[in-house]
Amino acid sequence: MPNEYNRTPASEIVVGGREMLDPKVMRRIFVNLLLVLAALAVGAALIEVGTRLVIGLPKPYPLKPNSYVFDRRGFWTVRPGLNDAFDNDVDFRNAAVNVGPLGARRTACTENGSAPAVRLFLIGDSQTFGWGLADAETWASGLQCALSKARPGAFRVYNFGVPGTQVDQYWSRAAAQVAPAVRPGDVVVVSVTWNDLVTFYAGKAFVDRAVADAASVTGAAGGLELQLAEPLRYLDPPTWRYRVYEDYGLFVPSIESAKAFGESMVHVSAAFGLLWNRARLLYYRLRPADSFAKKVDADAFEHNFRTLKAIAAVLERRGARVIVQLLPNRLFFDDFYYASYSKNGVAFPARDYMGHIAEPYCRDLDLACVNRFADLLTAQRDAHTFAVDGHYNAAGAARVAAALGQDVLMAAPK
Repeated sequence: MPNEYNRTPASEIVVGGREMLDPKVMRRIFVNLLLVLAALAVGAALIEVGTRLVIGLPKPYPLKPNSYVFDRRGFWTVRPGLNDAFDNDVDFRNAAVNVGPLGARRTACTENGSAPAVRLFLIGDSQTFGWGLADAETWASGLQCALSKARPGAFRVYNFGVPGTQVDQYWSRAAAQVAPAVRPGDVVVVSVTWNDLVTFYAGKAFVDRAVADAASVTGAAGGLELQLAEPLRYLDPPTWRYRVYEDYGLFVPSIESAKAFGESMVHVSAAFGLLWNRARLLYYRLRPADSFAKKVDADAFEHNFRTLKAIAAVLERRGARVIVQLLPNRLFFDDFYYASYSKNGVAFPARDYMGHIAEPYCRDLDLACVNRFADLLTAQRDAHTFAVDGHYNAAGAARVAAALGQDVLMAAPK
């Protein structure tokens, strides 16, 4: 007979040769597991709430869709008559955006009355348009105000910046809308950002055609009026994600790639956004020093600057003066970001890498280039840019305006 030392424990049952836990023990394990999961969920919720109180959750749509329309001459423009506001709920709130009939954003300090002696046409992307800034805060407005103060009534600034566009679009707009309207003495400022410099999607055939057109096309003089496609074509029509967000307040992250997922999840969870941004900086520090150079198309720099030369050629033939303005990214001019992005200075041959790349092209192609790196250089984190969004903030825009204003005044006839 079995004795007390070899009896099966009450907590175990042998079924078909296998030991099974007692149902009471299984239930206790299940309850404990639920408690652990609940504790983790509560902890995550508390972290998320705390992060939102400190940092906030950026909205996925700072500007409403249908903001950009197509001109049938081949370029995108901000929709004429746009009356909206930038709002990402973190860096900027209700920043007024107003666009006139020519597709130019409203600038402050514009004077009515007699025609100005010099018109300045600004061509560029979101940094030129003034992403996240109110009309009066953009560097275009700051430039207009500085020039109006120095020489009342002598200058008129037109802000033709279009978010998301690049150098091929700058050519299309300059050649189709601005070139027919410019007159001797006018100034065109083409502002090139970091994204412009390292990418060129249009290809060599586009560049060759632009260079040929710049040398041969004369074209009749005309006005600045837009010629919008009919029916209207929108660059940014509302998507199903936008409709879900508008109707239910829920943003569905993208799953197209790991990068797209991470970048879209920052609009779902503030805590994730904090971790994502820290992870990106860590990745920059750990990646091989030649990672960036391997990613850039070998012909991107040349294609961009040859297109810029074509822009200058077609405008200068009509008597305008063309300035190519380099607008660097905070990854280089802000000490905090540069430390990670450059692996403490070893990943790039110069801290002013944009200027380093541009200098020989500007010299060899005889382009009048100005560089805003020194004006934006800062040891204070996010002194000149929005902390979450990354575009120039009002302080950064003011720096650009002041420096460009001096460039314009020094070269303008008295």
